[in-house]
Amino acid sequence: STEEIETRQERWLKEDKKSDTEYLEDYILENFNSIGRNEQCPCDSGKKFKKCHLHWAEEKLRELKEEEARLEPMEMTRYAITMERQSESAIRRFLTSKDMTLLFQQLKEKVLESIKAPDKEFKSKGFMSYFEPIFSQITFESKEELEDFTKLFMDYYNALAHQYLHHPRDEKLIH
Repeated sequence: STEEIETRQERWLKEDKKSDTEYLEDYILENFNSIGRNEQCPCDSGKKFKKCHLHWAEEKLRELKEEEARLEPMEMTRYAITMERQSESAIRRFLTSKDMTLLFQQLKEKVLESIKAPDKEFKSKGFMSYFEPIFSQITFESKEELEDFTKLFMDYYNALAHQYLHHPRDEKLIH
């Protein structure tokens, strides 16, 4: 659209207005590992890198890494929510094709029950004990259909499980 084109052109103008210092800093950060400590600093100050921009670059990279680590859990949660929605929709479509739409609510309840179960209870009962009563009601036409459903279910289970802090158990998703 015209608005998108104008927005993009404004962004390009801002990017073009980067100062030489900003370009230099970007260059140093992007090439940090290939610049030797005793090489001349890329800023043309005449000093060795270790006496000029090395400490700044180390600090800046540390800050960027901390920021990335801080944002990663939020991105993982967004991804889990997206996966939950996609797999839930696919499971609902599958159950609808089998004329078993009401089964989804039971399935979701069992997923949440198993996720919230204390580790000891979960391990003693076993994963499938939560879902066997529901799965036994579904007639699968082929091995491929069963495999497809199982993959959808596991994606759904893992997406929901990721949204609980105490889960996944032992830092592993159940696959």
